[in-house]
Amino acid sequence: MDSDPPFRKAYKTLFDNTVNKANNISNNKEEVIQQFVTVEECELPLIDLGRLELGEKEREKCMTEIARASQEWGFFQVVNHGISGGLLQKMKSEQEKVFKQSFDKKRQEDKHLNFSPGTYRWGTPSATSLRQLAWSEAFHIPLNDISATSASGLNHTLSSTMEQFATTVSSLALKLAEILAEKLGHKSTFFLENCLPSTCYLRMNRYPPCPIPSEILKDEASREQYDYAIAHPEEVFYNTARYYQAYYGHKTDPRAVLVGLLLILSAFQYLNQWTRYNQAIDMVKKTPAYKNRLRALELERSGGTTNKKKSNRQMNKKVEEDLGSELELQINGSEQPSMWDLLGVRFVLLPYTIGKLLLWCGCWFWRYKVKKAPYTWDDASYLTRRSLGAPIDGWRNLDESRKEDLIHKRLWEKANLQSYLADMRKESKRRR
Repeated sequence: MDSDPPFRKAYKTLFDNTVNKANNISNNKEEVIQQFVTVEECELPLIDLGRLELGEKEREKCMTEIARASQEWGFFQVVNHGISGGLLQKMKSEQEKVFKQSFDKKRQEDKHLNFSPGTYRWGTPSATSLRQLAWSEAFHIPLNDISATSASGLNHTLSSTMEQFATTVSSLALKLAEILAEKLGHKSTFFLENCLPSTCYLRMNRYPPCPIPSEILKDEASREQYDYAIAHPEEVFYNTARYYQAYYGHKTDPRAVLVGLLLILSAFQYLNQWTRYNQAIDMVKKTPAYKNRLRALELERSGGTTNKKKSNRQMNKKVEEDLGSELELQINGSEQPSMWDLLGVRFVLLPYTIGKLLLWCGCWFWRYKVKKAPYTWDDASYLTRRSLGAPIDGWRNLDESRKEDLIHKRLWEKANLQSYLADMRKESKRRR
């Protein structure tokens, strides 16, 4: 754009040197360029001037914060400063009009804007690297120039707005200067007596868009945030939040994170299941019942003859392992791990599982609600188990006669279930 300073042309040597260094240091050109041009951002202290009116104690704290920020930072931000939003918006609008003028007009500010020569500044003439380059343009306008511009009648809207703004801000600046003077051990009128209008300036800043965004901001989201910050510099908190979100936010595809998380959880789940299963097997192998089954199996393999002395001794470890491998151990609550029970596998099969469930519900509704068909054995078994609240493993371990007896009682019907539970409670009391 004609309104932007020719940064690329004026600082061509700095750009070329940065690119050459990037090519010499690493194959990842974009990453190295970011290291050369990225400047660390600092969040300036934010001070609420409304606290100056909240009593002596709060006023003293606020004044101390102002002095500390001035000593440690040199700059600070203020809120509740008393300047109307209308005046700020009006000044912003006029400032935008000034900066939208052509670059040639802005650098001839004495002819076109009636400002003193040298008021308009851009870039950093002494910069030796891109990190030292101030990517900005600004007007440093002495307060005397504002009065002269207003009196000359040139660009009346701009001059009157600047004069009104400068008058209002001067009062605020004087208020802050009195606080600083007091905290530094001087008279409160120190700055008023020593800082004359000829030494005071109104500064208007603008930060033009980067002329090589394709090399610096290849990411579309970052480019969008950058353009928004340039267009709305007054939204300090919003722009700061978006900056930290882009800088510190995750760069990884959420889908890859989800897959990795499922894999890790599935691995821990599988390892935990094997650990529990092996511990249960070890505990079962220490029981007398298991050892009796091993001896019975040994007798069966030896044809019913065995050495009495040998049977009293502890069984050989290798023989015990061989015999133990032939025994099928059924341990309730600690089954051998299966890949189909893992969280990751279940998540992958979730659409299939949901579809199968919906199909089952549809068939159930059609068969038993619409056609009023009698329950099949498997469905009656399911209803009975659900009515009793029995786990599926516990139901499987019941003998068939017990299952058949419970199913014939039709416990899924509320009256039958209540009668059955009442009988069970009576039986339990009788046994006590």
